[in-house]
Amino acid sequence: NVDTGGIVFPGLFDVHNHLSYNSFPTLMFNEFPFGHRDEWAATSEYSSWGGFRTTVMSSASVNDGTTQTITKYAECLELMAGCIAIQGGGNNKEYVNPNVILYNLEQFPARVWDSTFPWNASASDRSELLAEIAGGAINATIIHLSEGLDEYARAQFDDWRNKGMLNSTVAIIHGAALGSSEFAQMAAVGAKLIWSPMSNMKLYGGTANVKAAKQAGVTVAISPDWTPSGCYNILEELGYAWQLNTTIFSNAYTAREMCDMVTVNGAKCAGLDGHYGKIAVGYNAGLCVI
Repeated sequence: NVDTGGIVFPGLFDVHNHLSYNSFPTLMFNEFPFGHRDEWAATSEYSSWGGFRTTVMSSASVNDGTTQTITKYAECLELMAGCIAIQGGGNNKEYVNPNVILYNLEQFPARVWDSTFPWNASASDRSELLAEIAGGAINATIIHLSEGLDEYARAQFDDWRNKGMLNSTVAIIHGAALGSSEFAQMAAVGAKLIWSPMSNMKLYGGTANVKAAKQAGVTVAISPDWTPSGCYNILEELGYAWQLNTTIFSNAYTAREMCDMVTVNGAKCAGLDGHYGKIAVGYNAGLCVI
C-alpha cells in the first residue's frame, strides 16, 4: 500500500483538445463576441497568430512534425493536472504512441472517429462512417457542432440529424446553441455533450446550457479545447465550470457529478467507459491524486 496523503480519483479524461495549437497563451479576440466559429477564424488577429504559430512550428528545435515538441508540451500541461488520456493528437503514430506521456484516443483500443468540420464530410464519408459503426470498427463519433450561439451554429445540429447521423456513438463538442428540443433529441438516441465553457465564454459570451442538457438526460463531459481561448488543462477547466455551475446554472450539478464530467463521462464520450473513468477491477490503473 502507498499512503498518498491525498484523495485518489480516476485519472482525468480530456476528450476535446488541439494539442499542436497550444504553443501560445490565450489570445485577446478583440472583436468579441462572435456568433459562430467561422467569424473569429476569419479575423486578422487570428490570422496574425497563425503566422507566428507557423514560424514556431517550422523551427527545427521544436518542429512538431519531426520532434512532437509542442504536442508533448501540451500533454505535459494535462499530465500535471492528473489527466491520463487525451483527444486531439492526430493520427501521427508518434503522437499516439501509448508509451509516450498520455494515452491518446487516436490509439487502439479506442475506436474513435473525430472531426472538427463534420459538416464537410461527403455523402460517401458519412456512409462509410455508418458502415464502420454498424460493423463495430467505430464506437465513438466525436464532432465539433453548433459552436456559437446564433442560428448558423444551431442549424448544424439539424443538418447532422437530417443526414441520419445522430446516434448513440455521437459526442457533440460545444453544442453552445442547442436548447431543450435538441437535447431531448440527443437523449433519445444516447448522444452526448462535450462542454468547453471557458472557450465558449471567451469567444461567444455564452456557453452550452448544461442545466437543460441534464434535465433532458444527456451525458455531459468537460474538456478545455485549447490554450488560445480555453484553459491550460482539464483541472483548470473543471474549476471554471464549477464557477458557472454555482452561478448561472444555479447549482444544477453536485460536486460528484462534476467530477464524473472529467472522468467516466469523458470515457463514455470516447466509447472507453469499460477501460477508463473508474477505480475498479479490470480498469486502466491511471490515477489522479489530489
